[in-house]
Amino acid sequence: MKNLLTILLLTLSVSAYADTVDPLQQPLSNLNCAYPTERENNDPLDWATEGGTINWYYGFASGAYEFGPVNTTACQWVVDNKLFAGKTLYATATATDKQGRVSIYSKTEWVHEVLPIALPPKPPAALPTTPATSDQKATPLP
Repeated sequence: MKNLLTILLLTLSVSAYADTVDPLQQPLSNLNCAYPTERENNDPLDWATEGGTINWYYGFASGAYEFGPVNTTACQWVVDNKLFAGKTLYATATATDKQGRVSIYSKTEWVHEVLPIALPPKPPAALPTTPATSDQKATPLP
């Protein structure tokens, strides 16, 4: 019952951060989190003195974090947008303190939409091989 109540409270207090990027214009993005302040057992966590690693979890649907952890020492994950081109990435974070104790999931979900990489237009199938002379009319391409 306590776990159900905790899940309900976390669900009601979750916020989202969303952005959309073009991977050709912005090859890398920084997802930044707020340092956690409590562990899974609700004990306080002082990141300045007890902090260890930030653990990022991600997936391709809200609340479904199938991949991770991506471990960082700061509350930031540098995302290679070309790897996620055409996808929307949903991410959250936990923290592990120096003793190995884990925090609760972040109350923020990052929604990071990466646009597809646009392919360059294909050239016409046949290009004229000689330029038109002044007494010839150029034939328009189809």
